Amino acid sequence: MRQKAEKRIREAAAGIGCGPFRLDAVRAGAGLHPRVFDKTIIDMARVGAITLAPLEDGCEETAGLVRRGDRIYARFDFAAAPGPAPSPPETNEAPAGSKPPPPAPMDAVVVILRNLLPGEWEAFSDRCLTREGKSPHEKIEEMIRGHLYTRE
Repeated sequence: MRQKAEKRIREAAAGIGCGPFRLDAVRAGAGLHPRVFDKTIIDMARVGAITLAPLEDGCEETAGLVRRGDRIYARFDFAAAPGPAPSPPETNEAPAGSKPPPPAPMDAVVVILRNLLPGEWEAFSDRCLTREGKSPHEKIEEMIRGHLYTRE
């Protein structure tokens, strides 16, 4: 799970450009659950894959930043890898002077379902998979679109 989350964080950071990267911007691009994102960032800092920078004084906007105890981290940068420098990923070279298109904006929404009885989410998940071959989030997306775009 951590490898997948780390990969999505690295992809989101690459889509932004060069670092240091603001954590809330990477969080939006990664599309991970907030707890998974925070835990992965802290783990990456622990193993030395990234370096975290604390929140600057005077910055009041802390939504989307990573907290660890009393400290709030605002930015991170990837640590230099020991040994030979990694080769840049292969891309289709564009003509000189043209910039690649910016990444499409991605809205990550976390939905918390309250008032479900114990076992209801698991039953819903099982039914989605067995009856329709869809994950629960795909079924919820389908239900929302059906509600919005069908005429009554």
